[in-house]
Amino acid sequence: MSLFPEEPLDSPLGYFPGQLNQTLHNGRWSIVRKLGWGPRSSTWLAIDTQEADRIEAIKIFTVAATKDGTAEKERDLFQKILKGIQANLPQFEGDFEEDSSKGKHMCLIFENLSTSVELLRLGNSDSGYLLLHIVKKIIADVLEILCELSDFWVFHGGEHPSVWTNASLTNLHFLVQH
Repeated sequence: MSLFPEEPLDSPLGYFPGQLNQTLHNGRWSIVRKLGWGPRSSTWLAIDTQEADRIEAIKIFTVAATKDGTAEKERDLFQKILKGIQANLPQFEGDFEEDSSKGKHMCLIFENLSTSVELLRLGNSDSGYLLLHIVKKIIADVLEILCELSDFWVFHGGEHPSVWTNASLTNLHFLVQH
């Protein structure tokens, strides 16, 4: 049983069955903890075993996303299209492939920007909720990044087009700035 049971490890998509202190990329990276997961991948905080002060986020795609080209397209997006973008995006640091009992997984290495939103929430011992000024900052940062990505015709896949019918990206940029 995984220490991180929230993603369906028995899924035919082939999620990476990561464990604390597990090494990746021929021992180069050691898993510290899970940062999150989604429909095509899970993301892990890992320490570089060759440079102890280097801690990065490693996005590990499912076997299915690796096979169908989704992982390769995302890698190419960060490697070629979004290289040098000014938004506060995590910088793409490289990629490698990792084998598991589920199959082959493409892995993308990203600069680790900060703590997770969940840790911020849990850190508020008064209520367990995020403070309003933190929520406003997170929303403003996300909107700013989405606006800048739109300049490259890149949109978040989880959004439905009806979300954008009443507000143009220019208006969203205005909202972020004010």
